[in-house]
Amino acid sequence: MRLLLPLVLLLPTCAPRPAWRVAPPSREYFDLQPGQTLRVITPLLRSGGLQLAAPSPPAEPAEGGLQLTVDSKGDFVGYEESFYSVEPGLRITCRRVESVIEGVRTPQASPQVRLFHLPRRSRHVRLLYLLRSSQADHNMAILAAPDLATLERFTAGIRAKPATACQAPRCTWVPVGMAVRPENPRY
Repeated sequence: MRLLLPLVLLLPTCAPRPAWRVAPPSREYFDLQPGQTLRVITPLLRSGGLQLAAPSPPAEPAEGGLQLTVDSKGDFVGYEESFYSVEPGLRITCRRVESVIEGVRTPQASPQVRLFHLPRRSRHVRLLYLLRSSQADHNMAILAAPDLATLERFTAGIRAKPATACQAPRCTWVPVGMAVRPENPRY
């Protein structure tokens, strides 16, 4: 009986420890961290707007699928790619801007639309995606807060009342037609 006691005490210490399980990343938001890169895509339209005209209604099914015709009236010229770095203190700095027109990349001095006007005391920045009816149908907001608890309150408020809860400077909407995408996400 004496020999079993030390053996029983050793077994738990030799057993492999379970790996920590990390919750899958939320598809509703993305929290920015220093060292990350953001890519912003802005359409370049002749009209100067940011969103193409809506597509026409689907025509008769064509060989196993729907045929969709987009009448942009020649409005689409190309797109702009802006690359931002997230730095310590959560400073978000534009590092490179290029326009792409007919496949030709041209460096630009600054982006057409500046997105990241954050309050000085911001220590947490979140990209919040609000889905409407499908993964492709969404609005995006940029939220900033001095602490995580405040950021969570802002997020809950915007989910509950998106039309009124997003107030500058702690919350700004990404214009419809533009896309902000983390290039090297860390979850």
